[in-house]
Amino acid sequence: GHMNYYISYKLRFKKIAAVLFFIAGFISIGSAAEIKGELKKWHRVTVLFDGPDVQEEPQTFRNYRLNVTFTKGSNTFLVPGHYAADGNAGQTSSSSGNKWRVYFSPNATGEWTYQASFRTGKDVAVNLDADAGTPLAPIDGESGTFIVAPTNKELPDFRARGLLRHTGGHFQQFAEDESYWLAIG
Repeated sequence: GHMNYYISYKLRFKKIAAVLFFIAGFISIGSAAEIKGELKKWHRVTVLFDGPDVQEEPQTFRNYRLNVTFTKGSNTFLVPGHYAADGNAGQTSSSSGNKWRVYFSPNATGEWTYQASFRTGKDVAVNLDADAGTPLAPIDGESGTFIVAPTNKELPDFRARGLLRHTGGHFQQFAEDESYWLAIG
């Protein structure tokens, strides 16, 4: 009686522990990056990574390179990131920390995927070779997804018209409604 109950209880506990361990492992496979901003079309999305704890000095900007690829269907954008000290240097005036940041304005609604390439090496920041330098954990290879909703902005907020782009003509054109931007004054 007691022994069977004890064995049954122990097996049940092991199953629960295994399931919890699996879930914890699945969660940690995702991104440790923090996604900030209004997740809406044409709005600025910020992805903030935890990386090496360094100082704001010339070699930091030369010897590290963060590139993040954002993908949704046939839309693919390679966006360079930057060192962000403590992630809040505008308020704290900090010149050191472990935050690395990229900004992105999605041009479509739905699910977006991002994948980071983070490399270190002498002058890697100005090297156009994707494989230059050495990959650096934990940021390199980090990936995740986020969902983008339609913009809720109306004119005069420019996000209602999308990003300005050069289309080869004299005037810049808004990507959303294809109207033109005429600077007067």
